Amino acid sequence: MRNAQTLLLLFLLAAASLPLLSASLLEASLHDLQTAGQVVVHAPSGQHVWTSSTAWVDLPGMKGAVTLPKGGDLMVSLTVEGEVTGGSSPVLYVRALVDGNALSPTVIKLFAGASGTRTTSSTFFAAGLLAGPHQVNLQWSVGAGATAHGYGRSLVLRFATPDSPHLRLAGAEGQSLTRQGGGWLDLPGMTATVDCPWDARVGIHVSGEFLALAATRRVFIRAVVDGHTVASPSDTIVAEGVSSGTRAFTFIVPKLARGRHTVQIQWASDDYAMVLFPTLTLTALPDAINCLTGWLQQAAPSGVSKVNSSASYVPVPDLGGLVFVPARCDLAVRVAAEAGTGPGASFYLRVLVDGQPTNDQSYVLAADTGTLQQAREGVFVVRNVERGWHNVEVLWAASMGGTVYLGDRTLIVTAVVGQRPLLVTATESTRPTGYPYGGQFGSGVVAMVGGKRTFRAYVADNFYRADPGVADWFAENSGGHLFVVEAAVIGPNLKKYDEKYYRENIPDPFTEMKLEALRFADQVFDFSYYDRDGDGKVTRHELYAICVFYQDSIFGEVRPIPALVTNDGVTLDYSGWIATAYVPDFKLPAELGVLDHELSHLLLDAGDMYETNDPTAPGPYSIMDDARYNSHLDPLHKLVQGRWYEAAGITADGYCVIKPIELGGNLLKLYDPQSHKGEYFLVENRQRVGYDCHLPSDGLAVWHCDESRLPNWRTAVEIEPAGGPTLRYPDYLFRGVMPGFHLDNDLWQGSPRTDTRWHDLTASGIGVWAIQRVDDQGNIRAFLDVPGPGVLCQVEQLAMPIDPFRRQSIRIRLVNTHTAADQFKVTVSVKGWASWTTTYVPLQGYEQRILELQVMPDMPAGFSVPVTVQAQSTTSSAIQCTDTCTLHYTLITDGAGFPGGTVKLDCHYPGENSRFYEMRASLGSAPGFVVPGVGTIPLHADSLFFATPYLSHIFQKFQNRLDAGGWGCSYVAIPNDGRLRGVNFHCAYVTYDTVLHAVSNGVMIAIQ
Repeated sequence: MRNAQTLLLLFLLAAASLPLLSASLLEASLHDLQTAGQVVVHAPSGQHVWTSSTAWVDLPGMKGAVTLPKGGDLMVSLTVEGEVTGGSSPVLYVRALVDGNALSPTVIKLFAGASGTRTTSSTFFAAGLLAGPHQVNLQWSVGAGATAHGYGRSLVLRFATPDSPHLRLAGAEGQSLTRQGGGWLDLPGMTATVDCPWDARVGIHVSGEFLALAATRRVFIRAVVDGHTVASPSDTIVAEGVSSGTRAFTFIVPKLARGRHTVQIQWASDDYAMVLFPTLTLTALPDAINCLTGWLQQAAPSGVSKVNSSASYVPVPDLGGLVFVPARCDLAVRVAAEAGTGPGASFYLRVLVDGQPTNDQSYVLAADTGTLQQAREGVFVVRNVERGWHNVEVLWAASMGGTVYLGDRTLIVTAVVGQRPLLVTATESTRPTGYPYGGQFGSGVVAMVGGKRTFRAYVADNFYRADPGVADWFAENSGGHLFVVEAAVIGPNLKKYDEKYYRENIPDPFTEMKLEALRFADQVFDFSYYDRDGDGKVTRHELYAICVFYQDSIFGEVRPIPALVTNDGVTLDYSGWIATAYVPDFKLPAELGVLDHELSHLLLDAGDMYETNDPTAPGPYSIMDDARYNSHLDPLHKLVQGRWYEAAGITADGYCVIKPIELGGNLLKLYDPQSHKGEYFLVENRQRVGYDCHLPSDGLAVWHCDESRLPNWRTAVEIEPAGGPTLRYPDYLFRGVMPGFHLDNDLWQGSPRTDTRWHDLTASGIGVWAIQRVDDQGNIRAFLDVPGPGVLCQVEQLAMPIDPFRRQSIRIRLVNTHTAADQFKVTVSVKGWASWTTTYVPLQGYEQRILELQVMPDMPAGFSVPVTVQAQSTTSSAIQCTDTCTLHYTLITDGAGFPGGTVKLDCHYPGENSRFYEMRASLGSAPGFVVPGVGTIPLHADSLFFATPYLSHIFQKFQNRLDAGGWGCSYVAIPNDGRLRGVNFHCAYVTYDTVLHAVSNGVMIAIQ
């Protein structure tokens, strides 16, 4: 037999649940998923195909397309339920082609011998493929005079880049091997070393051609990790008896620690047995019981074989369970087992997901083996599984009157988020003089390749590789769960007529132009590779398409078009809809915005939200309203249509720090669990960074959502104006974080009495209070008020300067966040100094009061002293709220200057190392200036050395960054000028980046 390349493929992914992942690890994981994943293809259930060809012909339904975003490796797993009959050589051969080239191994013997219907899997592998779309095609042939029959069958295309830490592929040249019995030996070349980026559970998949040369002899295989850990099950019978063909099995390692590990495949056989071992493939599949990618992995305990004589399906012992699917995608369910049957019997295998059979319905795993057990494996496919938990059951049955046997068995379910292939066609037209529409793309967009105009390179850069770009926008909005990849870029092609003729002489010019663009594509693009369910149709959920037309002005639409029969034997049926964009190029936010908007209709069934002169319309804060800004989707589309997230439900009053949504921030849900089901408020932080960088303002966006109003998206999600219903949408966001506005703005006109209302106009008891920006990363802290009794306690200044031996004023905002009256006591504790408790403060429903406490601290023991303020109801100890602030004391030298001398002023801000500092100075007893959120600094707002050229040279090194210990210094060089005698300068330090963090105490310098 011919030599064949043997392969080892290793996939690794963390087994930790998502909440246990660190932020950096989570970000790395999301990045990795963008460069690794799977595409599944299945034939229609029950379809019978056959061939008697000794030459290679296509295996019907087993073809597919996959796009490697960065290039890398590709694994092709084929499952076939079938048989081969007749002829002098009843053998079925299979091979896999990628872009017309054979993968390794180049040929495998799937079935050999006329031993009835059975199911098995085999894996092919290609390394080092270039970035971009690739076409995979499976072919089959038979020995002389034989006929091969195929029934259920599926195809899984898995891919990864070399730098994906959770996916490791390796290969080695192998050859046909023989042995004569004995114990465990290493299979030459079947070794791989991999690095686990974190603790992982690992599956190791083996497929290959096996043969035992005597009727009672067996061949065993096992997987050993690091030379001592044997994967589960401890071994499996991969072949028994003289029948040959491909066998497959998956082993499981319960847990591997972070670090480097070596996997070795070993084999053994009965005495005097021989095995011909021409091909072998191993795959260690990722374990991901987290919210990044669904994964279920089980190995049943080894032991005495299970026996079943039931003609009805019953559960397979110890296989099945729950799997979490992170986003809408396809499931691949891989079942491996030692299977055997009694004389004349057939072994039936079925998988149910949520009680429903998979698309493959069932497989005949083995037939008439005469109780001999051999490793068999099948992959079942479930398409379009929604986000959430799903129950997987594995069932088995025997043919009527028969008996079947089941030995070692494993289950692996993968729900890796799939690709969304996008076909882009471009068409341009001649433009009559003076006509406002049409035209041709410029040289900056189109290049000449082979004498033809093409903009593939330009589109590939701006759609798929750019940031901002179309693919990146969907990945960003989906949290790494939706990947738009290139299927093809066709054109630009020149329309048959000029623009004026289309629009003035053809009854439906836009439909005709789209059909014309798709016919151009049909000349060079094979649509059949995207028929993933074998029904003869390519739908918009199998291949997304957008027609791009040149036009000076920017516009987009989604329109119905009739089905189109292609030259590839399939019908292009987009359920009547296709996206269109009219753009000059793809650089402006408005151009990217119209592309993302129209594609959101196709990929998400997103709804338009256009509205004018309505203060609750989303405006630029949802791309489904105003696409010119190319900003994020509104959160309801992400939750309901994309189903990429679960909003964090707030069940009790309290403070929360909300991270910007563009930086992976949290989405918060305020609701009443006792009423108004499906109606709630969503809170998110929108900052002008990333795709939100063009928004008119920053702050908290609060959305009033009512799912009962869907699919009317305009009324189902409304933005709550921060300043009242008369404002237009540029002012919709909470303005409390913007310069010039109060930091204590609440949601509804700053008045706690104007409680939010449900759509039936009853009070909701929901509010958002005390909005404060807390750092230079855009994080916002706010008090979230849910229905029921509650109290808000807010220290209005996050940080205050300490002036020793002088009274300090601490302003506390106290609000009863309930409709019923209550009374509260307030306790203030200054660490290391003292604690005060107020008398009871009575408040009516939603009444607020400002408490001002005067404290005169002694010299502090530390440089920063925390202050804790707690408000507590007198009716219930559970109703309370705590807030904090920090009193800053900064060490600064004091001294007197004299003409011709220099005074050094040191400052010290512990914990503020590397932050920018600045010395401020003013004359004598200047009135001071107010820093929002901090308080009054005893200096004038404009430092004198900025305003007076004569004095500017006096202050030296007044700006810098604090060193590692938090120290900085400035110098005051006193000139020998008698006019300065008797002048007093008041100096102090502040630290800034985006947000002021600390203020020093003032110091006086007297010129003598």
